[in-house]
Formats: sequence, C-alpha cells, structure tokens
Amino acid sequence: MSVPEQGPVRSSFAALRHCVSRPCANVPLTLDGAREMASAMNKRLAMLEKVTASAAADSFAFYCLGMEYRKEGRVDDALGAFETLRNRDANYLPMYLMAGQMLREANRLADAASWLQQGIELASQKNDSKALGELESELATVQAG
Repeated sequence: MSVPEQGPVRSSFAALRHCVSRPCANVPLTLDGAREMASAMNKRLAMLEKVTASAAADSFAFYCLGMEYRKEGRVDDALGAFETLRNRDANYLPMYLMAGQMLREANRLADAASWLQQGIELASQKNDSKALGELESELATVQAG
C-alpha cells in the first residue's frame, strides 16, 4: 500500500491518517491478497509504533495504535496504548468506549465497566449526549453480561 505524496514534504502524521483511514478494502480475498493485507497492517502498526515513540506524538496517534492492536487481537497491547493515552490526555473521549468494548469482547467485564464509567463521567462533563448515550448503552451490555 503506497501513501501519496502531499506536497514536497510528506509528513508522517499525514501518512498515519492515510493508513488508518484506508484499510485494504479493495484487496481480493486470495492467499496473495491475505498476504498483502497482513503486510499493510504490519506496516501501519510499525508506523504507529514509530510515531507514538516520539515525544511529539498526539492523542490521535495513541488512539490509532490502540485500535490497530485491537484489530490484531492484541488486547493487552491495545489496553497499554489506551492507558498511555489516558495518562497523557484523559479528556480524549473516544478511547473510553473503544477500550470498554474491547474489554467486554475479551470477557474482562469489571475492567470494561471501569473504563465505561470513566467515559460516562467525562461525557457528562463535556455535555456530549451522543457519546454519553453510546457509553451508557455499552455499560448496560456489560452489566447484563
């Protein structure tokens, strides 16, 4: 998967956004296609790990790293990325729902509930009714499970 140039200098952040927003949707489901998809995911993961190793990494980069680990089924690594993000920017609201969903899927219900409750508190403080509804709905699913 190639990343198009954006002017004379291509920023790693622009490349990061391209890789995260453009998964391998047009790759045929063949053995070669599967290899190409795995290679593209490995490249995205490697790029995200490199970007987040920088002191200048922003919240979005850590969120993307957590989501990429989640896609790979690497729950503990994803949780580590989300925890790092929470320590750096506790106001990054999207991470709470994603971490909660991932932990519910991994049958770690107490951890999921904790993340979701923290997200509910933040969404209430921010008056973000959409996020609040999503977090409350996910928490209800966790509590029912």
